[in-house]
Formats: sequence, C-alpha cells, structure tokens
Amino acid sequence: MIGLKPTEIKQLHLWEFNQYVLAYQEKIKEKEKDIIKIAYYMAYFNNAKKTKSLNYYLKEIDKTIKTNKKRDDDKLNFARKMYEKINKQL
Repeated sequence: MIGLKPTEIKQLHLWEFNQYVLAYQEKIKEKEKDIIKIAYYMAYFNNAKKTKSLNYYLKEIDKTIKTNKKRDDDKLNFARKMYEKINKQL
C-alpha cells in the first residue's frame, strides 16, 4: 500500500513507521500539486471563466500541509519518547 512489504513493516519501530508514512504523505501532496497545476492550465487554455491565480490554489494546499504537519510532528515525538521510555525500563 505504501511501498513496504509486511515483513519490512514488522521490522520498523512505531516512530520509524510514522516517519515513513509522513514522508509518503508528503510525496502524495506533491503529486496533488502537480495535478492541480495541470488542471489549472487546462482550464486556462480552454478559455474557462476567470480563475484565481495558480499560487492561490497551491497556497491552499500548503496551508493544510502545515496544519497537519505540526499535529503529526507532535504525535511522532510522543511515539519516539514512549519508545525510549519503554526501552529504558527493559
């Protein structure tokens, strides 16, 4: 599903897996931006009604990325701390 085999997933710690998923999510967002660029230029060249600038649409995507990234970073740090805490107890 995200480019990892089940055996590879089992070998990762939770925080490593979360980091991998975040990077994969970033890759998907970049593809999404490329699709929006293509759609924008298709509309432009097909004489669509006046559209907002391409930067407007790309900034809207970046806003969602920044919001989600902060929340995801907090979760990733929490998972990493819990992993370290568990290993200290063992």
